[in-house]
Parts: sequence; C-alpha cells; structure tokens
Amino acid sequence: MSDENLNFDELRKIDSLSDYNSDQAIQIIGSLGDFSYDRNSLKGIKHAISLSEQIKDKPLNEVQEAYFHYTIGNLWSYKHKIENPKGQNKWPWESEEFEKIIINLRKALHLLRENRYKEKYYYCQINTNLGNHLSHLGRIIGAVEYWNECIQVDENFGMALGNLGHGLMQYSRIVYDKGHKVILLKVAYGHLNKALNLNITVEAHKGFKKCINHITSILDGDFLEEESTLDNWDLGETESEKLYRRWVLDKNLFLNPLNDIGSHTIAARDILHLPNIVTDIETNPFHHGLFNVIKQEFISARYLFYESDMTGKNNEIHFSDKNNLLYDTLDYSCHSLSVEKMKVAYKSAYSTFDKIAFFINEYFNLGIPERRVSFRTVWYKNDRLRDEFAQNKNWPLRGLYWLSKDFFENNKEFKECLEPDAQKLNEIRNHLEHKYLKVHLFGGAMTSSYSSDDLAYSISRSELHAKTLRILKLSRAAIMYLSFAVHVEEQFRDKGRDSSTISVPLPLTELIEHLRY
Repeated sequence: MSDENLNFDELRKIDSLSDYNSDQAIQIIGSLGDFSYDRNSLKGIKHAISLSEQIKDKPLNEVQEAYFHYTIGNLWSYKHKIENPKGQNKWPWESEEFEKIIINLRKALHLLRENRYKEKYYYCQINTNLGNHLSHLGRIIGAVEYWNECIQVDENFGMALGNLGHGLMQYSRIVYDKGHKVILLKVAYGHLNKALNLNITVEAHKGFKKCINHITSILDGDFLEEESTLDNWDLGETESEKLYRRWVLDKNLFLNPLNDIGSHTIAARDILHLPNIVTDIETNPFHHGLFNVIKQEFISARYLFYESDMTGKNNEIHFSDKNNLLYDTLDYSCHSLSVEKMKVAYKSAYSTFDKIAFFINEYFNLGIPERRVSFRTVWYKNDRLRDEFAQNKNWPLRGLYWLSKDFFENNKEFKECLEPDAQKLNEIRNHLEHKYLKVHLFGGAMTSSYSSDDLAYSISRSELHAKTLRILKLSRAAIMYLSFAVHVEEQFRDKGRDSSTISVPLPLTELIEHLRY
C-alpha cells in the first residue's frame, strides 16, 4: 500500500512503521499530523507523536533526519494550538510543547544548513517558524535573526517578511526610546507592505494588513513612504575606529535596538541603558551602577574578540609572543595573544548571564542567597517556577527566561536545554575557567596520529571563533531583554501605585568619557 494514498482513517489505524522505509514513515506521521490538525483531533496528534518514536530506529541521512525533526516540531505545534484554541493561554512561561518545537526545529535547521539553497523552501519555512515561536515567547531579538536568515536565502519569502514586520511592530512596544519606536515601526511598515504582494496565506494577509492599519493610525503616511535616512551617521574619528564600528554593525553586536533592523550607521552606538526606576527615597541608584558594569564588560569582551578576529585573519604575531619558548606537541595547537583574547572574550561574555541573574534577584526582591544565584536557576523556587514570574505578563522578561533555557547546568533539574550545543558551550567555559582547553589550527579533536592529549578539551580555532560569537550574541540579547523587562515592569508598577504617592525625580548625568578611566 502506498503511503501517499492513505486517508485519515487508514493512517490512524497504523500502529507500526516497521513495514515502511524511512521516507514513507516520515510522510505517514506528517500526514497523520496534518489530517488530525485539520480535524481538530488531539488524539490523532498524540498518536502521530507516539509513532514518531519508531522512526528513531530507522536509518536516516541528514536531509531525512532534518525532515523528521521538522515534522516533529509541527506535531507539537499542532498539539499546542488544539489545546489552546483561539489564542488561549497566551502567556505560557512553562510549556512542554514550545520546548519540543524549538529543539526539533533547531536540530532540523542545523542539519539543513549545508543544503540550505538546495532545500530552500524547507530551510526558509523552518527559520520562519522558529522566528514566530521565539517571538511569541518574548525572544524577539532571536526571532529577528531567524527571519533575516530566511530572507538572506530567499528575499521574497513572504511569510518571513510579514512576520518580521509584525515582530518589529511588537518590538517597538517594549523599547523606552520614542525615536527608536518610530524607526522600528517605519521599517516594519515596509516589510509588511512587501509581504502583501508575495505568496502568503489568506489568514496571514489579513493579519499583516491589520498591522499596517495600526501603524498608519500612529504615523503619518508621507513619513512612512519617504526614503529612510539611516546611514548618514559618523562612525568615528580614526580609520581604526570606523573599521571596528563597521565590524560591530555587521555582526549585530551593538547594544542598540536599531542594530536589529540592519547594519545602518544610525545604530553604531551602545545607547541602550535602563529606563527610569522608581525606588524608595533611601535607595541608591545601584541598579544603574550594576548595569554600567554589565554593559562595560560586554563591550570590552566584544572588542577583545574583534582584535582576535582581525589579527587572526592577518596572521599577525604580537611582540609579546616573541622570545616565548614553547614546544611543538605535533597537533597544530595555537598559542598567541590573539587566541588568549578570544578565550577571555568567551569567558567574559559568558559571565554576563549570572550577573543578570544577580540583577533579577535584587530587582524583584527574590531573596535568593547570593551564592545560589545563577542565570539558569534564578527563576525557580523548590524546583517550580516562582510565583513572581508565573503570572507576569512581561513579554521581554519571559523572553529572558526562555533564553536561559539555552544554557546547560550540571544539575539534574536543569540539564534539559533548548540549544543543541548547550552542553558543549558549558564545557568550553568550564575548561577555560578550571581545566585545560587546547585550540588547534585545524580540526577539532586530535589532528595528529603521533600525539594524544587526554587532559585537554580540544577545539579548532574556527569553532572557538563561532562559539564565541554565539555567546556574544546571546549576551547582547540578554542585556537588552533585561533593559526592556525593567521598562515594562516599571510601567506595571506605576499603574499599581497609589495615586497619592509622590515620586521625586533624581536625574543621573552621563558619565563623562575622560573621567571613566
């Protein structure tokens, strides 16, 4: 019997996939899922998820495995939609469905990356779906990254363009700078308009049109249609500074929401900080002081990574590396100031997350002992999500929580992660801090049959470079979510404050650059 001709009744009677090859088995669970969703059959979805366990025993090549994870992600998405009709439970802080969706779509994306142009439709669809789900959970910066990845492969993928526009519109609601709000809305308007003329669903067309109507009700039509002037900004006084700022723009590493709409020179400033915070009269501005440190450590780590990147590309030897006796261990290991800068950048960026957890513990008065505060666990009390967060409709705060799920912690309660490489990222940090990480010019593990090093965690220079950039991007996103979360929380607190309460402003002046040294 051909699986292509199986109808819903026949599909739901299948209990074993042993008689089907890998392609047929994947198609069966996919078709069963689609049919079940169309019929609002939760039982059918659960049966498809159960059947999918049998595919793990079948031989799969990379493309088949990618389709398998894509299909599983869709099944869990269907399950969530059926169980939450018409958008009910819009604020899930904990959700098994979203965890399954994200981990499976990320695995599919990783497997398809080398074949992204050959498998363009699926690659773009996966990026779009991932962006949509992350945006829903509050991780708008990560969502924009996925939508843009799709558009780089297919600039006319309408669903990605439209969802990018919708996402930027949502983004504009959490930034505290009114000028940034206007620019985000203007860029969103352009993406949404373009999407309306491309291949999108009827439902999406209605949704995108609604977004356009909302934007035109806020901003002047002539302003929305006129050409943007986002690249008329100075990048610095010296050529070195200009090159550095251009590099940061291209890597999307400025602490500035406008860097998420592109590498425009208007975004070449680390302008983001905390919004106004209301405290009792005896409290010093320690929140802003801590945020200063978090920002500076990130920016310094970013610059060290830049220097490592530039000297590595030019094969430059720093004078401090000269006359340094080292022995050749026959494994193409790398030892230089450039490599050490990359290591320091990695460690410094990774340390940002626990400092953010420290901030959260203080700002929300959680009362966790300082030695027990970590980014992965700050959200929980007695192994359950804390009441302070469970019903909090703070979108960027929820995004920060879901970003924490990308990290591995060597604790039985927190080993499950949404990032396939989470344990590797943790192992790199652990070996950098406490053990022995060896960087190789070629390959990852041993590249020579003449020598072995059982003490070392071996990694290629190119892989360490990629992982450091990834940690920097996650660190940037976390810092920005923290700022946005405080802004939203302050709005909530202001609405709940007694009208008779008097707030006396305490303006903080900008720290003059020549006094920072």
